[in-house]
Amino acid sequence: MSKPLYEITYEFQNLMYLLEENELPEEEVVALLEEVSEQFDNKAANITGLFLNMEAECKSIKDAEVKMKKRRESLDRNSKRLREYLLNSMIVLEIPQVKTDQFLVKVRNNPVRVDFVSEGMIPESFKETFETVRIDKAAIKAEIQKGSVVPGAVLSQSQRLHVA
Repeated sequence: MSKPLYEITYEFQNLMYLLEENELPEEEVVALLEEVSEQFDNKAANITGLFLNMEAECKSIKDAEVKMKKRRESLDRNSKRLREYLLNSMIVLEIPQVKTDQFLVKVRNNPVRVDFVSEGMIPESFKETFETVRIDKAAIKAEIQKGSVVPGAVLSQSQRLHVA
């Protein structure tokens, strides 16, 4: 049974320490390092295959989500269109309701709402001002890279795994 990656990593670090400190003969440590290195390579290959498979499955799920969303949106548009079609026909024909064994369909008035003919004509007393703030990260990055100090901001860089 193969060891977990963290155990292989720990063994590798210990062997490197033993090699640096000359606590074991160099040939023995090198032979052990080659063995642990092979275990690490095998484990890395297995883990890489596993996460690549997971990423492929995620992509398939995302693709399915996109298709399902398009299907849902299409059904929603068609449903609204048919609802509006029936409403307009009932209004034109002045039929206030249709009763069947399965449904009772009625034309109802919606609550009164405000529509704007021209927003510019609305008095200021009815207007509210909202302020939004957006921080320009690209400008801050450029400024810091020039050598300037921007209070409250620092550049950071993380690492990622690249599979070729």
